[in-house]
Amino acid sequence: MSNFRQNFSGVDNFSADLSVCVEEEKQFYPSAFLSIEYSVPEWEAIITMICLSTLIIGTIIGNIMVVISVFTYKPLRIVQNFFIVSLAVADLTVAIFVLPINLIYYLSGRWIFGIIICKIWLTCDVLCCTASILNLCAIALDRYWAITDPIVYAQQRTIKRVNMMILYVWLLSALISSPPLIGWNDWPEKFESDTPCQLTKQRGYVVYSSLGSFFIPLVIMTLVYVEIFLATKKRLRDRAKASKLNIVKQTTLHNAQKDVQSPLEAESVSSETDTKTGKHKNKKRKKSKKKNGQNNKKNSNNNNNNNNEEVFIDEFTPGFMSMT
Repeated sequence: MSNFRQNFSGVDNFSADLSVCVEEEKQFYPSAFLSIEYSVPEWEAIITMICLSTLIIGTIIGNIMVVISVFTYKPLRIVQNFFIVSLAVADLTVAIFVLPINLIYYLSGRWIFGIIICKIWLTCDVLCCTASILNLCAIALDRYWAITDPIVYAQQRTIKRVNMMILYVWLLSALISSPPLIGWNDWPEKFESDTPCQLTKQRGYVVYSSLGSFFIPLVIMTLVYVEIFLATKKRLRDRAKASKLNIVKQTTLHNAQKDVQSPLEAESVSSETDTKTGKHKNKKRKKSKKKNGQNNKKNSNNNNNNNNEEVFIDEFTPGFMSMT
């Protein structure tokens, strides 16, 4: 037993010596342009500042444009886009209050703002990141209800309901991020120059915050989007069947209309042919009448000529006889 205690104390001494060596090996790099020191080489600090500054500025501008667009552009001013506004506010808060301090903390290699700012900064970080994830979860649920029961949910999706869902998102985020402020932490009472600003390492809070901020929302969003995929696939299949049935109905109706119209068309065709034949017969009759009239005129002219000849002969015969 005494040997075990000696070995265990030896392990403790080794870990303490190792931590001292690590702290002694920690270096700071003076800047060639400013009277400050970096925890990394200056070229790495410059690249990090450029990248993170670009990310911060882009995040701020992008999320401000999202909020302004939803509230000023009328087609976007719909109830479901309020979840997008809540998500944009969470990301905007991270870009304004969390990322700049994180950049300074990374480059300086030490916490220089004191214990109160450290607690507020860590709480704000957990609050906004959790709110972003839970807003995504609320958006997934809103889409699921809109797809699976669109008629009923269209009536239930009111401004009051959406605002209550957003309020629950932020309250749940506050419940997950605030316990370290009320005692569930292992923070030191005083911050010295080498004291790191980091979340509590208590196992209970780590499990609690991890489940509430990441794992449970991950499971919910995965299940919801799988259900959305299946519901959308089923709806597309039903729509394809309905379109096929409509095509069949239209073809049968068109064929029935053809069957009804065919006798009528035959009658109209026969009547047209009758009228055409009647007109043709009338034309023939008119032509025959004209020919008969012309023949009668010719016959009458011939008769008149014959009569005139007979009269002339009758008149000429007595004179001739008297002369003889």
